[in-house]
Amino acid sequence: PSFHVEFEPASGSLSSKQVLKCKVTYTAKLAGAIDDLYRCRIFGMNMNIGFNLKTISKGVVVGYERVEEGDEIPGPLCPPDAPQFIGDPEDVPQPGVPPKMHVKGDVALFQRKTMKFIIRNFSAVPAKFSINPRKYLPAGLDDDDFGFTMKGGSTAGKSTKGGKRKQKPILGNEHEKTQVFQTFKGQEHTRAKIEYDEDRQILSGGLGFAIDVSPKEGLLVPWGITVVTVSNFNNMPGTYKDEIHCQITGAPVTRLDFKSVVLGCPLSLKSTSLGLDVVSGPLPKMKFGEVALNCKPLTRTICIKNSGPIDSLVRFSVREPADDSVDNKVVALTFNDNDVAGSKNPFKIKLGLYEKPKFESPFDITPHATKIPKHGEKNFTITLREVVTDEQIGDKKLWRKLMNVLMVADAQWLHPKPMPSLMEGSSSVESLASSKAGTASSSRRKTTRHGHGDESGGLERETNGAVKLGVEATAVSPYLFLDKRRHGEKNAHSEVEDKDVNVKQVVKIAISAMDYKEYKETGEVPDAMEQTFLLTNQLSITQDLALSVQGPFSIESAKTMTLPHPGIRDPSKAEWNTDRGKLFRLPPLESVEVSVSFKPTVTPLSDGSRDDIDESKDMKLDAAGRLKVLYSTGQTQFVELKGELLRPTVAVQPSDYHYGTVHVEEDSSVIVYVCNPTLVTANYRIVHIPAVPPKRARMILDAGAELNQRHTDDPSAFEFSEYEGTQPGPTLPLPSSGYCLPDDKNRKKKDPVFTKTSMSLTWRTGAEADLDFGEKLRSVNASNPRNPRAITVRFKPGEDKRYKCRFRFEVEEGLGFDVVLTGRGTYKENGKRRPPPHV
Repeated sequence: PSFHVEFEPASGSLSSKQVLKCKVTYTAKLAGAIDDLYRCRIFGMNMNIGFNLKTISKGVVVGYERVEEGDEIPGPLCPPDAPQFIGDPEDVPQPGVPPKMHVKGDVALFQRKTMKFIIRNFSAVPAKFSINPRKYLPAGLDDDDFGFTMKGGSTAGKSTKGGKRKQKPILGNEHEKTQVFQTFKGQEHTRAKIEYDEDRQILSGGLGFAIDVSPKEGLLVPWGITVVTVSNFNNMPGTYKDEIHCQITGAPVTRLDFKSVVLGCPLSLKSTSLGLDVVSGPLPKMKFGEVALNCKPLTRTICIKNSGPIDSLVRFSVREPADDSVDNKVVALTFNDNDVAGSKNPFKIKLGLYEKPKFESPFDITPHATKIPKHGEKNFTITLREVVTDEQIGDKKLWRKLMNVLMVADAQWLHPKPMPSLMEGSSSVESLASSKAGTASSSRRKTTRHGHGDESGGLERETNGAVKLGVEATAVSPYLFLDKRRHGEKNAHSEVEDKDVNVKQVVKIAISAMDYKEYKETGEVPDAMEQTFLLTNQLSITQDLALSVQGPFSIESAKTMTLPHPGIRDPSKAEWNTDRGKLFRLPPLESVEVSVSFKPTVTPLSDGSRDDIDESKDMKLDAAGRLKVLYSTGQTQFVELKGELLRPTVAVQPSDYHYGTVHVEEDSSVIVYVCNPTLVTANYRIVHIPAVPPKRARMILDAGAELNQRHTDDPSAFEFSEYEGTQPGPTLPLPSSGYCLPDDKNRKKKDPVFTKTSMSLTWRTGAEADLDFGEKLRSVNASNPRNPRAITVRFKPGEDKRYKCRFRFEVEEGLGFDVVLTGRGTYKENGKRRPPPHV
C-alpha cells in the first residue's frame, strides 16, 4: 500500500447522547494523490456514516550543488519545524541537475585534493542519508589497528589491547617534550611523514586511488543544508572515473559523476645516493667526477623507491645522452598513400626493425632487470669500466675526456589479478603522459598503458621512461703540478699556463765549484746543491705514484703530510713500480715536497798546457736529467732537471805593466784592479810563475824592444799590498776620470755635471786618517764588495838590470789570470823619472 490509516479508537460502544472523538492518523508511504472513502458501521442503523479522505503525499525533495573554495554556504530555506515553505510559492527553489564532481586541473602523484558539495532539503520531511563512492573505496579508515585518524592527527606509537605495537612510530612531535619542531620545514617534514603513512593505509586496497566522503551518513534536517567533503588520495597515475552514490530515504539514488587526472610515476630515485645530483639540473645525474686513465672499475649505487601499491618489474637501458625518446622502439611502422583512381589498396603498410646506431657505453648497470616490491626499495650498481684511450697524451697538461650516458628505466606493473569493474561502463581508465611533480626526474616522460581496458581500473600495465638518470664521468690523465716554493714561502707559482698544450716543467739547479768541493770533502750535500719544490695534486682523484730520478741527480728527501702508502716499506711489492721508486698516495689538493740535489762528474780544469781542451767550455758544466713520476695507472710524467756547475775566475787590469827606469834606492807603485765577471765568488792568491827558458834559440825581429831584452826573473823586486783575497761577482765596472762631459754654456753654474773621480791624493796633513790612494780604494771595496779590488804593486829594484816577472792570480776551483810586470833598475842619479801612470 502507498499509505496507511489508523483510527483511535478503531471500535467500541457508543452511549446515549455521547459524542465520541476519533483520531485519524495518515501515514504516506509513496508520493502521490490520495482520494479514498471511509465508512463507520454502527449496528442498528440502516445507513453507514463516513467521510472522504483526499490528500497529496509528497516525498523528500533534495538538491545537490557544488561549492568551490571560498564560496559562501547558503542558509536553510525555512526553520526546521515549518510544515511547509514560508513565503511566496513561486519563490520556492527547484532542484537542479546533479553537479559533476570533476577535479579541476591535473593532480600530482601523491597529492591530496579536496572538494565540497551541499545537499539541500527542499521539504519539511527529515530523512536519513548515506554517501559512498561506488568503486574507489578507502581502506583501513575504521580499523583500530591503524595508528592514525583522518582528522584527529597522528596517534602513532599507541599500543593495542594486547600491549603490542602494531606500527612503527611515525616521526612526530607528540613524544617530544623539549625539542618540538618549531620551524616551517620541520613541521612540513612531520606532516609529510604522517600523510605518507596515512595514504599508504588508505590506498592499501591496491586500486591506486581512493575517495573519502565526510560525513558518510546522517540525517537531513527539514529545509536544512548538509555540507559534504570529498577527499581523494592517489599513488598511481591515470584518469580515474567513478560515481558517488547518494542514498536518501524516501528518494531515488543520485549518482554524482567523479573524475580525476593524476600525473606522475610512483618510481623515484632516492636523493641520498652518493654522487647523485638532483639540484643543478632538471635531470638527475650520477656524477663519478674525475677518474684516472686505466684505473680500476669504479662503482656507484643508486636506490629506486616504489611508492605504488603494485610490484614493478624495472628494466634499464643505456643510451646516448641525446636519445631522450620515451619509447625504445623495436619495430618501425611506415605506410604510403597510393592515391590512384580505382586502386584497391589505397594504403601500403610496411613493418621493419628499428635499428639504432651502435653505442658502446663505458657504463654498466646491474641488475639489468629486477622486481621492486610495492612500497619497497631496490639498489642498483652502476659500474664504470676501465677507461682507455687511443689518443697520444704525452706531456699534455689537464687532458680531459667527458663520458656521459642516459640510463632509462621502463617499468612493467605486475598486477596480481584482473580487477573487474563494478558496473559496465561506469568507470574507464585512460593512459596519460606523466610529466609533473612527484616524478623521478622533472624531464618529460610519456606513460603508455598496455592492459585490459576497464579491467585494470586506474592502474597502468607499463610505464616507459619511468626513471631517467644521467651518468657522467671525466677521464683525466694523472698529473702533478710543479710549485717551486717551499712550505711557508710566498713565491710565485711556476709559470705554466692552464691550457691543454704540451708543457715541460723544468727545475734548474745552479751550483758553484766551491759547493762541489765542500761536498767532496765532507760528504754532506750543502744547501746550495739542493733544490726543493712541491708536486701538488690539483685533481679531485687520489693518485698513487712512485718517484725516481735519471741523470746526475739524486732525491735527497721526499715527504708529505698525508698517510704513508701501504707499500712504502717494500716498494717492490707494487707490480706497477718498475723503477722501484719511493711510493706515495696523494689525496686531492695534497702535495709532496721533493728535494733534488745535483751531483755532477767534474773533470779538472786545463792549465793551458794542452791544446785539445777549450778552457771556456770548462768554465760551465751543463747536465740534464729527469724526475720521473710513475703512476699506478701506467701513465708517466717527467719533470726536466737542468744542472749547472759554475767556476769562478778573475780579470786583472792592467794585465801588463812596465815601470820604466827606477833608481835602486827608490821605488815606483801602480794599482791593479781585480774584477770577477762570474756569478761565483772567487778565492784567489798571487803566486810567482818562474820563467821557462826556451829549448832552442828563437828569431828576434825587433831587438830594441823592451820585452826582447834579457831580463832577470826576480819576484823580490815586486811587492804586492796583499797576496790573497776574496772577490764576489759580478763586479761593477772600473771608475774612470779621463773623460767628462763638455761644459754647457747654457748653464748658470760652471760646475761639471758629475764629480770627477780622484785618482791620487794631492794633499797630506800627516794625520792617521789620511790614506794613500790604494788604501782609499780598498776601503771602498770593503764597504761594497761589488767594487773592483785595488791592489798596490810596488817595484823596488836592487841592481842595475832589467826585471820581468809573471804573477798568476790562482782562483780556487776556477780559472786564474796572469799579470806580467817589467821594469829597469839603475844606479844613475841624473836620469829622468817616468811620469805617473794614467789609467
